[in-house]
Amino acid sequence: MKKIGAVFIILMFVTMLVPKFCYAEGEFDFAKEGQNAITTEKVEETIDEAANTVNNVVLMVIGQISDKSLPICLLLILWGAVQYFIMGIRNLYKKRNGMLLMWGSFTFMVIAKFVYLIVFLVSLRF
Repeated sequence: MKKIGAVFIILMFVTMLVPKFCYAEGEFDFAKEGQNAITTEKVEETIDEAANTVNNVVLMVIGQISDKSLPICLLLILWGAVQYFIMGIRNLYKKRNGMLLMWGSFTFMVIAKFVYLIVFLVSLRF
């Protein structure tokens, strides 16, 4: 219990003195009252800028996944159809693999498009 109290006192001491040292004008001069440059507006602006940057990066990454998945999934669907119809005539396991490949690729493509749409609409709200 004494260790927690000591850590708490050290944290209080650091949080009270660090801003005074940061905004001091002279070498050993403490900042006067009212000179604290950290305001609520600046904190909110910084948080809004960070949130906008994160939203833009997430939207860009999910948009790239959605755009790049379309041709790849179409090729995989085509290859799955070839396995299902042509190669599946003689080999039953090729038929099963082709069906799984077609439906898996189609499902991934649809999910990627819907996730991009949902993230885009959520980012418009904020």
